[in-house]
Amino acid sequence: MKVIAISAANIRHQPEGTSVRLARAALERLQALLPGVTTELIPLVDKEIQPCIGCGSCAATHACGRFSDDFARIYQQLLTSDALIVVTAHYAPIPAKLCALFERIESISFLGWHNNPDFARPLAGKPYAVIGHCGGPPAIWESYYDVIFAPVKNALGFPVSMQPVDTGEWPHIGVMLGPREIQKEAGNPFPVQIYDENLIEERIDIVVLSLAESLMSKRKD
Repeated sequence: MKVIAISAANIRHQPEGTSVRLARAALERLQALLPGVTTELIPLVDKEIQPCIGCGSCAATHACGRFSDDFARIYQQLLTSDALIVVTAHYAPIPAKLCALFERIESISFLGWHNNPDFARPLAGKPYAVIGHCGGPPAIWESYYDVIFAPVKNALGFPVSMQPVDTGEWPHIGVMLGPREIQKEAGNPFPVQIYDENLIEERIDIVVLSLAESLMSKRKD
């Protein structure tokens, strides 16, 4: 089995942003839980992904070759994977490169289906989970459903038709994380976020266990 984790953040002002750290932690935990699983981390921060312009060429090719960017390679990685973990911060509402990636994936699936109702949507049925994170305190985390989880769920729903995990608790398709403390640092315009490492481990476990269960269920089918 192969699982891809996409770190959607565009953070460049620190060596390794929170999205990358959470994605790596999830993949390492998954490998410990399912020995032999192949994993790959895709940080979008160093990728170029143009937005879909609706040229329609993917209706016939079921691929997007309109731009000389990183989309084709990422899409191929997704096609050959068994599951996906999306790690995204709250931007406006989610990072632009993730939106562009979703636009082009959706176009391939939609135009393929629109022109042939029997078209086998390439990513249909593959399980995915979302790890959302923000700079706000736990008291407002539920308000982030509409700006983090809903956009991802909508983008990967019909016609892409991937299958979200169900953790059994809010937000169901994944987990939410935020810092326990925010500090100011002289000379740094950005907030310094201090995380509870035990909480990260606990939340990562929720995602990984749910995803592993979905993978095992598909294998039995």
